[in-house]
Amino acid sequence: MSLPALMVALAVQAAPATVLPGDLGLPLLAGTTRSADCMGLRERFDGLGKPFECLATTVAIGNERAFQYADAAKARGWQDAGGAANALMMIRPLDDGGCQRLSIAAFPGTEAMAPGDPAYLLFAVDPAGTCPPPRPASGAASQSPTPPRPAE
Repeated sequence: MSLPALMVALAVQAAPATVLPGDLGLPLLAGTTRSADCMGLRERFDGLGKPFECLATTVAIGNERAFQYADAAKARGWQDAGGAANALMMIRPLDDGGCQRLSIAAFPGTEAMAPGDPAYLLFAVDPAGTCPPPRPASGAASQSPTPPRPAE
């Protein structure tokens, strides 16, 4: 192998894996890997024209990883914008007055939901829009609260 080819190969190996590199850029956490088909959901999302990524994990750590990814997104300027039982919604105001929306959904890959069974994390970024008003301060009533973290 030539020296330039070796240098390129080493640079590719040294680059840390990230989730949605151009839109989100979060580091790939231990216990998660990219999912090629995402339980067949890839076909549905490919045609929507928005960036998305699907990671495979296990039921045992799926929720924990979803919250860790949300915390990492907050460190990059994303803000809580609500959620539901298995989805976290976040927003990031843009300098031009627009807004990006991020959805992180966690779902099991089987009905059995044993700790070692597959689970998936789906990330989708809506590239433009208008940000909703800021959420009320902690302790105030909220229309769409972010779901609480599961008990450890």
